[in-house]
Amino acid sequence: MDAPDNSPNFNAARKKHQPGTGSWFLDGPAFTRWKEDPGILLWLHGGPGCGKTVLCAAAIKAVIDFCDSRPSTGYASFFFDGRSAEAALLIHDKLVRSIIVQLAHRCDGIPAALEEMYHNCDQGSRQPPIELLEATLHRIVHSFDSVYIVIDSLDECSERKDVVEWIRSMTSTASGKLHMMATSRSEPDIRRGLCSVVGLEDVSVIGQAIEADIRIFLDARLAGIDDWNEPGLKELVSDSLLGDSDGMFRWVALQLDDLMSCFNRRELERQLKSLPKGLDETYVRILARSSRPKDLRRFLQFLAFSRRAMTVHEIAEVATVDLDTSDLPAYSAHLRYTDPNKVLGICYGLVTEVDAGIIKLAHLSVKEYLISDHILSGAAATFHTDEQLSHSMIAQTSLAYLLHFDKSDSLSKDTLPLFPLARYAAEHWVAHFHSAGSDHGNVAALQQLQLHFFEPSPSHAMQNALHLYDKEVSLEANFDRKVEDFSPPLYYACRSGSTTAVENLVNKGADVNGNRGFLGPPLTAASWIGHVETVQLLLMHGTYVNAKSWLGDTALSTASSRGHVAIVKLLREHGAVEVEGSARPRSSAIDASGLGSGIRELEKEEAAAQIRAFQAPLLSVNLRRDCPGRRETFHLPAPWQSLNFWSPSRGTTGSKTNVKPHGYRSRPISNDVNTFTVHPAPAAT
Repeated sequence: MDAPDNSPNFNAARKKHQPGTGSWFLDGPAFTRWKEDPGILLWLHGGPGCGKTVLCAAAIKAVIDFCDSRPSTGYASFFFDGRSAEAALLIHDKLVRSIIVQLAHRCDGIPAALEEMYHNCDQGSRQPPIELLEATLHRIVHSFDSVYIVIDSLDECSERKDVVEWIRSMTSTASGKLHMMATSRSEPDIRRGLCSVVGLEDVSVIGQAIEADIRIFLDARLAGIDDWNEPGLKELVSDSLLGDSDGMFRWVALQLDDLMSCFNRRELERQLKSLPKGLDETYVRILARSSRPKDLRRFLQFLAFSRRAMTVHEIAEVATVDLDTSDLPAYSAHLRYTDPNKVLGICYGLVTEVDAGIIKLAHLSVKEYLISDHILSGAAATFHTDEQLSHSMIAQTSLAYLLHFDKSDSLSKDTLPLFPLARYAAEHWVAHFHSAGSDHGNVAALQQLQLHFFEPSPSHAMQNALHLYDKEVSLEANFDRKVEDFSPPLYYACRSGSTTAVENLVNKGADVNGNRGFLGPPLTAASWIGHVETVQLLLMHGTYVNAKSWLGDTALSTASSRGHVAIVKLLREHGAVEVEGSARPRSSAIDASGLGSGIRELEKEEAAAQIRAFQAPLLSVNLRRDCPGRRETFHLPAPWQSLNFWSPSRGTTGSKTNVKPHGYRSRPISNDVNTFTVHPAPAAT
């Protein structure tokens, strides 16, 4: 299901919870009614830093305790998280997948609706559209007596219009079963969308209740500070912070941390008289006094726009790339931090450790301030960034880091732990490159780095990066590949969508009709990615427009199956025709390109989708473990034969055969108590 793991967010929020706080909500009438009566949508809203996520996690804990003794009751939760660019924590699709998986764990066996969805998606060979996911979830909800769903930080979702509409639909169609709760800032679009829901329970995190919680939090923190035992001193601190807090736990916590640096009462009183107003002014002070502003800015850019959660060691390694000394960014081991944990000190107040060794921005408001116009008028103006500039910096850092591995033996299983950023750089530099845009001053440097990376020969840096991550071969690092196992640099340049590198390689004599890539010739790879400029460039240099891959695919069938209408039109203008024998289904993109009409939304697939026709039968057999002795014949696309699959009686062990087409190393079949026998068949039956 590819559902994200939200447990780090939940655990981090629970760790921040101060015992005794939140009782006004958890023991209050709104939450009590919501637990008891289905059909209520409970919306908890408040301003930034008021403790909504901590309160939400406390509510989830209460729901778990309430439901655990009720086996026919399901529960699920999800934390949207906009502190980075981690798509899994930002989009509607992942929310629904996560809830399906969590509810399935409360079922006895695999829910029938989930099995049906699997079969409707050709035994897992394609991803389900959001409509099918929603329908499946709806059926699973109705299989329980009651279901509790809690969603945090709805305002941080990148598709919140879709999520709000889905919430409205779920609460109306499953009102007899469903208890839904959401937290967010009180954004106008969210308020408009939710206020039309019948049964809305609206709770605001403001007023005396939240002030009482902040007082409890302050008393607990101050009780642990032995240096402030002068009469009345702790009361002075507590009253001052509470009076200026404006209901923000985060602001209070940051001021307490800052006050700890005072050496005497005079300094403490002076600082209490000049407290910053709000979070923005607090961030100005933290940033402006940094002793390593350049490193801090890059660390924050990485954390704000990384594609996944980052470790302390990975972030510290960012400093090893020198952006200033020479014309191009370059790796320097002399810049490596002797202690990676010093990152936590440099970023103090701005980052938090959410799991063992995993750090994130401490709060969404940190990212919002860094990219806002407000920062430009203050002492922290040099820390200002934007999305494209940050992605460009990350792409440059990643490429410069990878270019350091410029020998065939630069990386191995033994040396990989010495380079913590290598895996991230290899896996994500392309995504950051495409997100960088061209409206910043670093385009030339980024292009030059790509030219070096895709050197025609030898391209050791590129090959070492592919050792680390090549989703066409394996999702794990694989150092067993030989030079001849790699496709030419032109193929990988086309796959990355780097038109600059493609043009450079073609001008140096690269074969535009070479057919050694997993996706086929360079034109097919570019058509898969959907990069029109790269396709145009290849066509200009005489690539054969109807060349087939080893699966029988052409650039036209590939572009069509991916829904790239502009490329389908372009290929047709250059003589592309539909051919027999393609392994891909005909898409409406072909019709759309001819008629000039729109194209239906297609599911996004991984680059290994060609082999899913082979993997799917294995998966379907694994899911049918309750049918021992059943024999079926599956028809596979060329160059594979038709294979017979059957499972032996439970408890026995069978042999297994892995078919390895050219360019692909198949994964072993799972070896458990019911191993499946796989035999090649001489002919289809």
